[in-house]
Amino acid sequence: RHREMLSALQRNDEVVTDGGIIGTVVHLAEDRVTVRTGENTRIVVARSKIARVTSGTAATEQKA
Repeated sequence: RHREMLSALQRNDEVVTDGGIIGTVVHLAEDRVTVRTGENTRIVVARSKIARVTSGTAATEQKA
């Protein structure tokens, strides 16, 4: 289920990382995700460290 959620990630999805960081996906690579956490703050995290999607396409699929 987690793998399916990670593969469905898209730009503009709001996510929460394993470390509790909340942000919006701005760029996706095969094994990394760039997340905007503030007005001018972006962090790159391992895709596997995305704990859940709180809004966006992947969140809709996750609830179904």
